[in-house]
Amino acid sequence: MILELIKLEFKQLFRSSNLAKNILVNIFAGFSMMFVLFWLFLIGGALPSVIQSLTGSDDVFYVVNTYVVHFFLMELLLRYFFQKVPGANISPFIHLPVPKSLLTFWLLLKSLMSPMSLLVLVMFLPFARQAVIPFYGSTSGFLWLGTLLAISFTLHWLVILLKLKTERGFKGFLIFMALVALTLALDHFGYLVFLTRLQPFFEFAASSIIPFFGLLLVMLFFFLLVFRSFKLHTHLEDDVKKAGYNFYNYTPGILSRFGFLGDIAILEWQLILRHKKGRTFLFTSVLFLLYGFIFYNNPQYFNEDGSISAVLILPAIFITGMFGMNFGQLFLSWNSSHFDFYMNKPDGISHLIRGKYLLYMLAISFMLILSLPYAYFGWQIVYLHLAAFLYNVGVNLNITVWLALWQPKPVNLNAGGTWNMEGMGCAQFLLAVPVMGIPLIIVAGLSFFFSQVVAFSVIGGIGLAGLILFPYFSGLAVKKVIENRYSISSTFRKES
Repeated sequence: MILELIKLEFKQLFRSSNLAKNILVNIFAGFSMMFVLFWLFLIGGALPSVIQSLTGSDDVFYVVNTYVVHFFLMELLLRYFFQKVPGANISPFIHLPVPKSLLTFWLLLKSLMSPMSLLVLVMFLPFARQAVIPFYGSTSGFLWLGTLLAISFTLHWLVILLKLKTERGFKGFLIFMALVALTLALDHFGYLVFLTRLQPFFEFAASSIIPFFGLLLVMLFFFLLVFRSFKLHTHLEDDVKKAGYNFYNYTPGILSRFGFLGDIAILEWQLILRHKKGRTFLFTSVLFLLYGFIFYNNPQYFNEDGSISAVLILPAIFITGMFGMNFGQLFLSWNSSHFDFYMNKPDGISHLIRGKYLLYMLAISFMLILSLPYAYFGWQIVYLHLAAFLYNVGVNLNITVWLALWQPKPVNLNAGGTWNMEGMGCAQFLLAVPVMGIPLIIVAGLSFFFSQVVAFSVIGGIGLAGLILFPYFSGLAVKKVIENRYSISSTFRKES
C-alpha cells in the first residue's frame, strides 16, 4: 500500500497545472540546500585539523564529545524554524478502506525526507572517518554516529510536537522564543557548563551499544506521541474545518479610526497572526531588528572623522523595512483564497490595496520606533534609520508592491514560511536589485562627492517625495489590479 501512495504522489506532481513552475522552484531550492550541505560536509572533513589548531589538543574526539550538545541545541533551533509539520490532503482517502494508521505512518514517513535529516550525517560522517574509526574501530565509529542520528531524529519528532502546540497560538510561539533566548543567554554567561559534562556519555556511546538502544527507545516514544496526535485528527470534519476563514470574528480595533481602510488593515493583521506562513514572516521581520549588531558594533564601518560607511544604509533598510519587504513581495498572494470576495464588491480592490498599504506603513513606522535603542552606537545611526524609514515607505514599498503585482501566484497560508517557495516568481528574486542597489549607489556617490549629511538628506527627501505622491502610486497599483483582475482571479482559482 505504501508503494501505491508513492505512485499517487508522483501522479499528483506530474499532473499539476503548474508543473513547470514547481520544477523550477524545486530545482532552485534543491541547489540551495545542496550548496549548504556541501559546505557542512567540508566543515566536517576539516573539523579535526581546525580543532587541533584552535585548542592544541590531539584528542579531537574528546573535544567534539564535549561540545556536541551545543550542536544539537542549534539543530533544535534550526528545525523549529525550517522544519515543516507533516501535512497532506488526506480527505480523498478518508472514505476509502485505507487504515488511518497507514495514512498517518505515510504522512510521518514523508516528513523524514528532508535535508534536515542529513545534517548529522553530512557533518559528522567525514569526522568519524578521520578521527574515530582509525583509532577506535569501525564498530565504535558507527555506534557513535548511530547515537548522534538517534538524537537528531528524536529532535525531529520533538519539534513536530512543539509546533503542534506553539503554532496554534502566537502566545506559544512567544513562549518558545523566550525559552530559546533564555538558553542562549545562560550559555553566554556560562551557566550551562553542565552541558559539557555530558562528554562521558558520548564517549561511552562509542564503546557500548546501550546509549544507542536507549536513545532509540526515546525516539520511538516521541514518534508514538506524534503518531497518536496525528491519528486522532485524521477525520474528514477536521479537514473541512481547516478550509474555513474566521473573518466573521472581526472586532474593531485601534485602526478603525482610519475608516474602512483601517478595518481592512485589522483583518490583514489577523490574517498574519492566524496562519503559519504569516507568523513565520512576522518573526523574520522582528528578528531583523537585531541585524544592526552585526554592523554597528564593528569599528571598520566607522571612520575617524565621525562619519559612517555607506554600506550601513543596507542594514538600516532591512531593520526598518523588512516587514514591508516580507509581506509586500506577496502582496495579493496573501488574499488568493478570497480575492473574488473583494473583486465582486464595489471598490473592493481599491479598499484592499490601500488597506494593505496602511498596515505596511504603520508596521514600518513601528519598526523605526523599536530601532531607536541603536542610538547607543551614535546619533548618526538614528539619522540613518530615519532616512531609511522614509525611503522604505516612500520608494521601496511602492517598488515591492509593483513587482509583486506582476503575475501574482497563490500561497497556502497554513504552510510554513521557511523554505516555502509558494507564490515566488522572477519578480520576487529581482526585488533585491532596486531595493538594495539603488539606495547604496545614491549614498555612496553623494558621500564621495559631497558629504554624508547630503547623502542621508537626499535619501530621506526621495522617500518623503514618494510618501507625498502616495495617492498617485497607490492609484497605479489599483489600476493595474483592476485591469488584470480576471486573469489574477483565474490564476488564484486554478493553482490554489
